Amino acid sequence: MKENERIEDLEFKHSKFRLVLLFLVILVIILRILDIVLYPDAEIIPTDIIFVVAILQLFGFWYDSVNEKNRILWLQKKKETLDEMKNKFTIMTSHELMTPITVIKTYIGMMTNKLLGDLTEKQQEALDVMNKYFARLEMIHDNLTKLYSGNPPSFEENLKPYSAEKLIKTTADDIMPFIKRRNQNLSVEIDHKIPEVVMDPNGIRQVMVNLLLNSIRFTPDNGNIIIRAKDNKSNVRVEVEDNGIGIPKDKLTHIFESFYEVQDTAEAHSSGSIGFKSGGIGLGLTITKNIIDFHKGNIWAESEEGKFSRFIFTLPKER
Repeated sequence: MKENERIEDLEFKHSKFRLVLLFLVILVIILRILDIVLYPDAEIIPTDIIFVVAILQLFGFWYDSVNEKNRILWLQKKKETLDEMKNKFTIMTSHELMTPITVIKTYIGMMTNKLLGDLTEKQQEALDVMNKYFARLEMIHDNLTKLYSGNPPSFEENLKPYSAEKLIKTTADDIMPFIKRRNQNLSVEIDHKIPEVVMDPNGIRQVMVNLLLNSIRFTPDNGNIIIRAKDNKSNVRVEVEDNGIGIPKDKLTHIFESFYEVQDTAEAHSSGSIGFKSGGIGLGLTITKNIIDFHKGNIWAESEEGKFSRFIFTLPKER
């Protein structure tokens, strides 16, 4: 479809009142012109000039208002079109990932069952880590497919009481290799009075991983990252804070939107995909919010550019 055709479809419809008013104004002007033509000897008084100027100015205001509304409607349609294209791209990408995921899963299964030979103790440990993260990859793939196919992912069948303290500590251990690669410091501060919370452990673990990877990416080498968790009356409150580059105030309200990236470009860094200021496709925080929303919790961010970023989410004790 051509751009001008889209604009025509979105054209602002003038109300009948405005059309009638415009007709009456034009009629008054025509009658005044006829009056001057039929009675040429009649004097043109200052009020005539003021009247004509006022009418022209009102028409100008009206015309500008209509154009502005048409422009806003066109921009809204443009945004909807782009969002639709992004969603289709995500669904297609997710579909194309199925083949490599299946192949990798097959070979991991063969190695686990020692069909390709015996493994050393270190190889077995590495395989266990691969299995753990591959399971998360499958879950992310499934969530993406459902999230952008109009069928939001549900974690209902996996809900169970689970220790938030245990989940946080195991996730921190899993993420530690990335922390060490960047020479960063990760500390965990947990209120030991935290009760078990009804959750999908894999879903909340994914939330923690996404938030921690964000902090790693946007915190300089040798920087500090802190995980805090405490009992907060009706809910459990978890924070992931870093002393990284921070988030501009005008972008804080957009960071949970699909495909939104705070950094316009990714800078090269020796650490690779977790390098300083390295970016992604802008879906991690969207998925994170989706998981927290399902758990009836809340998630938000606080930041001061150049000083810190703090992501907070809460999980209700009772659903």
